[in-house]
Amino acid sequence: MFSDQRARNHSLAGVALVGVAAGVIGAVLAARRRDAVIDTAVLGRLERTPDSSPADLASELGLRPAALRLSLRRLSAHGRIAGRTGAVAQ
Repeated sequence: MFSDQRARNHSLAGVALVGVAAGVIGAVLAARRRDAVIDTAVLGRLERTPDSSPADLASELGLRPAALRLSLRRLSAHGRIAGRTGAVAQ
């Protein structure tokens, strides 16, 4: 009887761990998708108005300034924009 209860507990723990892992993977994928959407929006806005300040971009796109700065940093690191000026890389 004791071993049956222990086996059941281990099985439930295994199922719970799989559920937690699926939740974590889902959260990471959702965050990456959100970042890609923000980066696309920022890049599109920079193509139309390359001289916009970060504060103006954040306001126009409805983003928090920190989210915009992270997007600009990602885009700059991947060579999609030139430096911090907001100019779109060729």
